[in-house]
Amino acid sequence: MRAIASIFTAALTAVGCAAAGATTDLRALHAAGAPLLDVRTPQEWRDDGHVASSVLIPVQEFEARLADVNKLVGGDLNKPIVVVCRSGGRAEQARKMLAARGYTAVFNGGAWTNLR
Repeated sequence: MRAIASIFTAALTAVGCAAAGATTDLRALHAAGAPLLDVRTPQEWRDDGHVASSVLIPVQEFEARLADVNKLVGGDLNKPIVVVCRSGGRAEQARKMLAARGYTAVFNGGAWTNLR
């Protein structure tokens, strides 16, 4: 638990950063158990590739699939979540949606390729 807390603290310092260190911290956060949500379209997911351990929830379906997100974190609104897309724009939309619903540790991971 202490290791996850230190990774979480490191990731907090990376919020909003596009530096290589930020993606390393988010990669470590995901490796420690934070779900990786990919909010691109199913076609992008299929044709362009994706991180094997990521979960596809297209941003267009996000509102309707909040129960799926809740299951991924076991109902813990404080559990870290990393959100990715093609470049970071849709990930930010999803991050804001989750934050508005009380999720406290949602990180915009930017492009999905940063976390492979």
